[in-house]
Parts: sequence; C-alpha cells; structure tokens
Amino acid sequence: MVPRRMMVVANGAKRTLIEPRYRSGFMSTRPSIFPVEIVFATLEVKSVLTKEELRRSLEAIMQIRAVGSKKQYAMPVAVEKDGKRKTALAKFVQAVPPRSYIVAFSQKGLGPTYEHFCNNLRTCLDEGSGSFVHGVCVLESDWFAGRVAYKTPAELHGREGNALLSLYASILKGQMNFEVHSMDLDAYLPPEWG
Repeated sequence: MVPRRMMVVANGAKRTLIEPRYRSGFMSTRPSIFPVEIVFATLEVKSVLTKEELRRSLEAIMQIRAVGSKKQYAMPVAVEKDGKRKTALAKFVQAVPPRSYIVAFSQKGLGPTYEHFCNNLRTCLDEGSGSFVHGVCVLESDWFAGRVAYKTPAELHGREGNALLSLYASILKGQMNFEVHSMDLDAYLPPEWG
C-alpha cells in the first residue's frame, strides 16, 4: 500500500517514491529519469542481501543523497509592489535529501540473529564516511533497522518482528520531514535559454 501522496516507480531492482502531481507527461512507469525535486524516497530491492550487496547499496545511497541535498525549487508567493499585490517566484534550495531504504527478501552472511545483523549493519555504516540509510528490511528474518541521524559511531533504531510494518511506518513518518514544490528548471539551464 502506497500513501496517496506518493507514486512508486520501478526501475529494475530500484523503486522510487515520487510526488505524482509533479510527474510530467514524458514519465511513465517504465525505467525513467526523475528530477530529484520530486523524489520522496528510494528503495533498493534485493533478493538476497549480503555484506557486499549492503556496501554497494550504501554507496549508491550516498550518491543519491549528494544530489538530493541540492534540490532547486521555485514557489509562487504574493508580494506587494507599488501598493499592488502581485505574484513572484521565490527560488530556494532545499538540503533534505530523499529517504533511502533497502528491502531484501532474505539475507546471507549478516548473522543468524537480529543482534548480529545490527552489528554488521553498524560496521558497514561506520566504514563509509557518513554512510546513511533510513531503513534496512529483511522480510524472511522479519528484521528492520535504520541509522539514527547525527550519531557517530552509528546507532540504530528498529526491531525484530513486524519488519514490513516498521518499513511502512518509517516511509510515512519520513515524508513529513519535507515539502515538495515545483522544480526551478532555470537553476539547471544556461541563462541564455531565458
């Protein structure tokens, strides 16, 4: 079940949650390119999550977080000029990157217990400089864990049991952290394009 405010778009093993009202006509549910300004979250889906797959996923997440920390928006605002109200565009950059999740059907080599899994996840998060993931869900084991923000070394939140519900709750709560506005296309185009 996906919140009404979001739309899931598949691209191989990656899933992207986007704001549908800003979805342009050229976008479809086939593999597509989406401006980071309309992405709420990315979900990387794995059949079997290994330590190496986890490391690769964390690297990919950090690349998306880097791009997503520079979202360019333009929002209409009312201004008063010469005693008259007019509409102008307020342009701004939002530094909150999309949320990132890894969902696996099973795991191999991350441990026989939830504690072992969390220790391996912490180790992988601490290996990369500033690696971050909002949640890792292993369905077969019923495990969910995510990194607590701004804590070094890595601290985790989560639980054993109700992993899918925990993932869903994290996605729903996470979308409250930022608003999506119209993309400022001028920020990406050369000035001579007007």
